[in-house]
Amino acid sequence: MSLHFQIDLAFDIQNKETDVLVDGLIKLTRNENLGTEQKKLIPNIFKFVSSTEMSNSFHGRSIFYINNHYRYTKDKVDVSKWTFHFRQVFNDDLFYEEGYPLIAWLATISETEGFIGYIKEEFSESPKLIYFRDGIVKLVEKKKDDITFKLSDFDLSQTIWKD
Repeated sequence: MSLHFQIDLAFDIQNKETDVLVDGLIKLTRNENLGTEQKKLIPNIFKFVSSTEMSNSFHGRSIFYINNHYRYTKDKVDVSKWTFHFRQVFNDDLFYEEGYPLIAWLATISETEGFIGYIKEEFSESPKLIYFRDGIVKLVEKKKDDITFKLSDFDLSQTIWKD
C-alpha cells in the first residue's frame, strides 16, 4: 500500500522574483504549458498538479492558487503582493523524490517568514509544521503537551450574533 502526503502552505512571493517565474506559476494554475525559460525556473513536480482536480486532498479540497493582493499600507505607500496558496496530495514515491525539494525551492521564493503551512502523512495523527526563514526550511513535529478545551468551557454570551 502506498502512503499519501498532503502539503498545505501559503505565503507571499518575494518582490525580486521575475515576471517569468510568476507568469509561469499563473500558467500552471490555468493548466497551460510552460515556456522554455519557465521550465528552467519551476520544479518538475508541478506537472503532476492540476488546478481543476479539486478532490484529491484528505483534509479539505485541493488548492493551487496565485494572485496579486493588496496587503497593507506602509508609510502611506500602497503595497500589493503575489500570494501563493498550495494544498495537494502526493503519493509517497513522488513526495520523497520531489516533495521535499519543492518545499525547499518554495522557501527561496517566499517573502513570508515563520509558519507557512504543514505536511501531513495520511495515517499520521499530527502534521509536521513548516517554517521558512532566510530561504531555509524548518519542519517541527509535536513535542509539547496538548491544550484541551470544549465549548462549555466558554461564556457563550460573548459569541452570540449581534445585529
